[in-house]
Amino acid sequence: MSITREDVRQSIISFVIVILALGGTWKYLDQKRENLLRFEQRIIKEKIELEILKQRLEDEKNRLENLEKILKEKEKELNEKEKKISSEELLNFYISKFILEYATLIFIENVFRIKNI
Repeated sequence: MSITREDVRQSIISFVIVILALGGTWKYLDQKRENLLRFEQRIIKEKIELEILKQRLEDEKNRLENLEKILKEKEKELNEKEKKISSEELLNFYISKFILEYATLIFIENVFRIKNI
């Protein structure tokens, strides 16, 4: 069995085809790896953005809770002021009524004195 030129030529062609196939496969796998890396980078970026958004929402929630607490305190304060004003108005009404009735009694007493004179 001797090796002919045609055998060498076919061996070289087969070798070149195998090298090209390996190169193409290598390039295909490298592109897939690069795409996967880009995809992972996008996922990481989106996770970071979501964490930032989550923190902002948490901060806003805390701010709103604080505002709600302040609002309730102000509301309570206003209710207490309203009660105080109402009680003062009621007291003023009774004082005015007392003064009016006392003045009426004094007037009536003075009218009787004048009649008796």
